[in-house]
Amino acid sequence: MADWLERVAELVVGPQPDGYRVWGDLRWPDQVYGRVVASGLTPAQLAELFTAEGFDGLYADTHGGATLDAPTVHIAPLTWEDRGPSGQGVRILHAEPAGPVGGRVRIAAALHTPGELAAWMRQLSPVLPDPAPRVDWPASAGTTPLAGTFLHRRDTLLLCLDTLESRQRPGNASNRLRLHIPTDGATWPADPSDRPAPPAERGVTTVQELADWLGEIGVRWSGGPLPRVGMWAGASPLPRGTLASAQESADGLGVLHFARPGRPALSARGPAAGIADWAVPLLEPAVHEDVPAQLRRHLARWLRKVEQAAFAGPAEWTVAGFPGPFSSAQLAQWLNAHCGDGRIAVDGLADGAVVLNGTVTPGGGTAVTGRRSQG
Repeated sequence: MADWLERVAELVVGPQPDGYRVWGDLRWPDQVYGRVVASGLTPAQLAELFTAEGFDGLYADTHGGATLDAPTVHIAPLTWEDRGPSGQGVRILHAEPAGPVGGRVRIAAALHTPGELAAWMRQLSPVLPDPAPRVDWPASAGTTPLAGTFLHRRDTLLLCLDTLESRQRPGNASNRLRLHIPTDGATWPADPSDRPAPPAERGVTTVQELADWLGEIGVRWSGGPLPRVGMWAGASPLPRGTLASAQESADGLGVLHFARPGRPALSARGPAAGIADWAVPLLEPAVHEDVPAQLRRHLARWLRKVEQAAFAGPAEWTVAGFPGPFSSAQLAQWLNAHCGDGRIAVDGLADGAVVLNGTVTPGGGTAVTGRRSQG
């Protein structure tokens, strides 16, 4: 059980510095949602807790959450299905990560074409039996189904495609496709990727050249296509001497690196097959710029461009050691006051966050991170 929980944590959930919460004390008809009975647990501690309750099988229920960019994972005992509302109740209802989900396997995605479904299926290979099953585009699914996986420990893995329309109209399961995959005796891929190596490092001088290179990477990583770049944005120059390189690990993590002589490097990472999602901000010229901290208004405008590229809207910025969060205007004012001699740039894009570079105060370097606004 501990090994299985570690696998789910590594592939599906992602790092959880604050551990896991456990909801329990379920009683019908009173307290039907239970209450938090433990928090801050590691996967190993979760295994001890579940074992002490007498459970010998677990499943991880993954789905898109309230929005596609906020997927959720619940870990619960298989016996829950046997005891339900008509039974005696189950003390342990489920465990959930305390922080945002961000494992290497993308568990939810908006799919518009059969090709996008195929690419999403390929990036699921670490959690699918080997060989992975074929899933045909459902004729009744409409044009934009929501994809989610359900991982079972014992004998079945349930893959579910649920349309956005049915998500918006609870209870409408008419367009839902479910695929039951037996896992009894199945083998699991140790090295899910046998795809060719990505192109060698390449010098890129404009955003359009970068877009072309990313397109080649996407094909080799079985990712979906990135959006086309407009003529004006495509002609925007990148920092002189920019050298782009890509690397894919055996477990499906893709890393893009951009070295620029005389300037800090820029990096981006995420599931290799999901490159069409997390690499898109790189097509915004502002992401490759650096801005003097003493130009507060210019810095605020630049931060808004970075926010729009990364999150399609405002961000919440956090500064290590200072109460927040900050808006872009507030952050520009703070950087102007504390990092007046620095040049601010994007350092990295990963796990739904933007990390800035050049945020050095008289007391030393300070971590500044932006995430999608929850407001």
